[in-house]
Amino acid sequence: MNLLDHLRRDHCFFLDLLEKLDQTVTESSNRYFAEGRGAQVTPDLVTIIEKMLARMALHERAEEGLLFPLLRRFSPDVEPALSVIEADHKGLGRALASFQREAGTAERPTAWMILGISRVTNMMRSHIAREEADLFSAAAQRVPPEELERLGAEAAVLAQYKEQATHSGPEKGEARGRT
Repeated sequence: MNLLDHLRRDHCFFLDLLEKLDQTVTESSNRYFAEGRGAQVTPDLVTIIEKMLARMALHERAEEGLLFPLLRRFSPDVEPALSVIEADHKGLGRALASFQREAGTAERPTAWMILGISRVTNMMRSHIAREEADLFSAAAQRVPPEELERLGAEAAVLAQYKEQATHSGPEKGEARGRT
């Protein structure tokens, strides 16, 4: 498996978690409107965010430590896109960490939860789309395949840590063929 395959596998994992976040928010909103109860930040919600944060840290290490140097070497014209993606990484990490911190302190109003989760899921989906369109396509076209394969072996080591960090088995996205 080459480096891009590993990174796409992570993207499938993240997209599956985003679906779970959306579902959790929808269920909570429906309860609020049907029963008049305030939305609660459920343990499931916190667990999903914790999994996302753990996996993101390792995913970003693979991108910033393996993919980005390759792109700077073989495709220097993508530097502006790299700057945007690096800023995204920081923003997403801060947004998720902030939401995790706030979610654990008190019950929040429904609007806060819906807007917070919607913001994070939209940011994440946009980020993934940008990476795949701007960076992965450039890497696939300009980086020699043997370089991607060589770094895929390094990414495989990180993948073991990702699995341990998120306590997950095979990704749902793989079963659906989203690679």
